[in-house]
Amino acid sequence: MTADSWHKERLTGIGGSDSPVIVLGKYFGRTAHDLFLEKTGQIQSPDIDTPDTRRGKRQEPIAVRLYEQHTGYKTRKVNTLLRHPTKPFMIAHIDREILNQDAILEVKCPRTTTFRKWQLQGIPEGAQIQGQHYLSVKRKGVVVIAVFCAELDELITVPIERDNELIDLIESKEEKFWNYVQTKAFPESDIIRAEPLGLPPIGGELIKIETEEWKKAAEALQDAIEIKKEAEELYGDAKEKIIALMGDYGVMEGFNLRCYNKWQTGRLTLDKKRLAFEHPELDLTKYEKQGKAFQVFRPYFLKERSE
Repeated sequence: MTADSWHKERLTGIGGSDSPVIVLGKYFGRTAHDLFLEKTGQIQSPDIDTPDTRRGKRQEPIAVRLYEQHTGYKTRKVNTLLRHPTKPFMIAHIDREILNQDAILEVKCPRTTTFRKWQLQGIPEGAQIQGQHYLSVKRKGVVVIAVFCAELDELITVPIERDNELIDLIESKEEKFWNYVQTKAFPESDIIRAEPLGLPPIGGELIKIETEEWKKAAEALQDAIEIKKEAEELYGDAKEKIIALMGDYGVMEGFNLRCYNKWQTGRLTLDKKRLAFEHPELDLTKYEKQGKAFQVFRPYFLKERSE
């Protein structure tokens, strides 16, 4: 893709690298107002031909090959511009789609200092927001951040699961921003606003464990996940057959089984995105309630299971 065609494509929507700028208000020296001026053609978009981007293009295929070798997963390059199915202003160029997985691969090839920082501290919120933007557009469940450092010949991979609450925030802010672009009017109150979300870094320094007890527990967990997936598929098939046999009947009973199949009225909920869009002067955070802390357990198997 030429630089000219890339710039023209970027003007048709909001891409992954734009997303942190909009959500945080400022990212890597660019403000949301700067981005507004770029999208409306009032200033030139940043040059894509830089030492960092050239290094990334050269090293990306190496990082992908290492990822495939280390994990056993195959990937596919996606050469087309992707658009959100219902929000066409949300666009994405993803690095790779991971085959047979509900996941995409995002490759980063930073310098040594940044690599070590991410390795020790985890993936920062800007990269997390970019990944969630891609998950929103592609409708996937996991984005794997593969960070490769050629100088150290090291690759780290950090899976980030879909966060629907964060995606709602991203979609809301991007829709609001795109309305500014369409109307060519950026509110004065938003020009200097920058609001970090305070997302905790994901990943970071790992504690390695190679005991036999851990191995047995890991194998048992993988067996359980596979059994659960198979059981869910069997349940889905049986449910579809029962519903088909019930036809238009709402309740049916036989052989010690009673089934109900009725439509219910949907629950009424507050449309926070619409409220924030139509009444930006309201501070909705005053009405938020902090829930109790809870523990999150997310298993992720780094390699495909050998037969």
